[in-house]
Amino acid sequence: MSNRIQENLKKLMAELPEDHPIRVVAVSKYASLDQILNAYDFGIRDFGENKIQDFENKYAQLPSEIAQSIRWHFLGHLQRNKIKKTLKNRFFLIHSIDSLALAESLSAENEKTQTVQPILLQLNLTRESQKTGFLEETLNEDFDKLIRLKGVKIKGFMALGPHTNNPDKSKQVFQHLQNLKNKISSDFNTPLPELSMGMSQDFHHAIECGATIIRIGSRIFGSL
Repeated sequence: MSNRIQENLKKLMAELPEDHPIRVVAVSKYASLDQILNAYDFGIRDFGENKIQDFENKYAQLPSEIAQSIRWHFLGHLQRNKIKKTLKNRFFLIHSIDSLALAESLSAENEKTQTVQPILLQLNLTRESQKTGFLEETLNEDFDKLIRLKGVKIKGFMALGPHTNNPDKSKQVFQHLQNLKNKISSDFNTPLPELSMGMSQDFHHAIECGATIIRIGSRIFGSL
């Protein structure tokens, strides 16, 4: 198993650009502990989970020195009643802040302990019903309120690509996200260094459009 994962990672790394660094987040929601350890042994330090309970289970079962040295990313939909658990575990980055109300609740909890959680704002650019996120037409108004929150630090944007086999449609969404990020950063004079976009099937297009973080599952751990 370890050889297969290491071969997958070698192939993946060979496909990444050499002229600018890309943070690879290994999406480990379906990965076993052995698979996580194999990826860790290869050198992967960023892992992403979609559910708080799954993260807690894996964190508790991994060797403590490894669990603590991993940069954990939260990728899934964050329910407001699970916010206190995210504070307890302190994620390196939460990618999926999809509403002003959620950001306000998270910030309020952090302010109680004078801590700041780095976050990405999830945008819903494809308007697909199963996706959540900020909408483009209200982004300016929302962002004006978001940057005033003291318990969160906005590092950039995240978006999911469209469900399509058409690369042009994927690139349109990714390019639009980059354009929006640049515009908001300029309008509010706020650095937004991160763009989390691109998964196993479309990360090449995301990188072409300025992704700084890609979220890779099946290309590392294999398909179900």
